[in-house]
Amino acid sequence: ATTRPVTSINRTAILDTLESRGPLSRSQLREITGLGSATVQRLCSALLDEGFIAIEGVQSPTIGRPSHLFRYAGEGRLIGAVDLTDSRAHAALVDLAGSTVQEFSTEFARPDGSVDPDARLDGALTAIDDLAKRAEVLGLPCLAIGISAPGLVSSDGTVSNSVELGWHAVPLGDVL
Repeated sequence: ATTRPVTSINRTAILDTLESRGPLSRSQLREITGLGSATVQRLCSALLDEGFIAIEGVQSPTIGRPSHLFRYAGEGRLIGAVDLTDSRAHAALVDLAGSTVQEFSTEFARPDGSVDPDARLDGALTAIDDLAKRAEVLGLPCLAIGISAPGLVSSDGTVSNSVELGWHAVPLGDVL
C-alpha cells in the first residue's frame, strides 16, 4: 500500500476510536489502535486542524505533563439528505455525529397547483440549493448530498422508470 491509503486507514482508526470510546488522550489512542506515537501525534494534529476532532479537556497524570483529551467532533460537518416523493422533497442537514440539524420540505406544485415531471425536478434542485444555503448560514461545511429517488437509478445518477415522479431517463447526476 502507498502512504495515502495507509494514512486514510489510520485516520479512520483514530476517528472510529474517538467516536466509540472518546474522549481519549494520545497515549490512550496509541494503546487502543496500536499506532505509533509519531503517527498518532501527526494525525491528531491534522484532524484537529481540519475540525474532525476537538480538545475536550486535560488529563492530569500523577507523573509528567498533562495530556489533552480528544473527542470526535461530528457536529462540525454536515451531510445533506433529500427524499423525493410525488409531491415534495423532504430535506435534512445531518451532522457527522448523526444528529439532525435542520429539516424542511419543498412542495413541487406550481403556482397554479399543477405538478409535472419538470416541476418535480425544479423542486428537487430548489431543495438542494436550500440545503447548501442553510449549511452556509450555519457556517458549517456540507460535505455531500445524498438523494433518494423512486425508480431505477444507474451508477451515473440517471433516474429511469420513476412512475411516481414521471421521470424516464432523467440524468439527475449530470444535472446536479
